[in-house]
Amino acid sequence: MGIKLNLTWYNKTNEEFAGEEYSKDLGYDNSIIESCGLPLNDTLNNGVFDVLDTWVPVLQSKFSHSINFDKYIYQISFDYQE
Repeated sequence: MGIKLNLTWYNKTNEEFAGEEYSKDLGYDNSIIESCGLPLNDTLNNGVFDVLDTWVPVLQSKFSHSINFDKYIYQISFDYQE
């Protein structure tokens, strides 16, 4: 077990829930957090973060859902499980 990403998206017009996807288990590789410019200590298991467009190149390969800021608002959590 290790780090999993939980991507959630909401319809941009009415802000209703539209979908959710978990990444595969990333093991103990926390480089994705650092690549997003977030601190390790305050990020794991610490709620959700609004996805920034600069994060898409880092995050997109972890999900089958194609991130589309024209249609959706995105949030992500970085979840660690033992």
